[in-house]
Amino acid sequence: MIDSGELNAQMDPTTNVVTFYDDEPALEDPERTHEMLKRIVEQVQSTEQSIKEKSAAIEQDKELLKKLIQDLRNSSVDKQQHQSSNEFTQSGSSGLGDRNFPGIIEEELVDVGMAWDD
Repeated sequence: MIDSGELNAQMDPTTNVVTFYDDEPALEDPERTHEMLKRIVEQVQSTEQSIKEKSAAIEQDKELLKKLIQDLRNSSVDKQQHQSSNEFTQSGSSGLGDRNFPGIIEEELVDVGMAWDD
């Protein structure tokens, strides 16, 4: 309300003290002062509610992100195990299994690492 000019006042950012700049003293019109203070309280309550809602949404997003990361890790491990077992079976029948298998694992680890970098 202060920033919008609706309330003729200024807040000291270091002390959070509000100074009112009304033409008439506040004590002469207690009803007006009371109404202004009610509006300030309503504005603060509205802002507080908005902050709580946004905080709750952020927490939900964090939980979703944790689940996605875990799913990604699990799928990477599953893919690596599945592909490594296929490569081992294929290369085992060709007679070159022992020499090719470590290279395949390293290649899969590089692929998984690049997926994490994305």
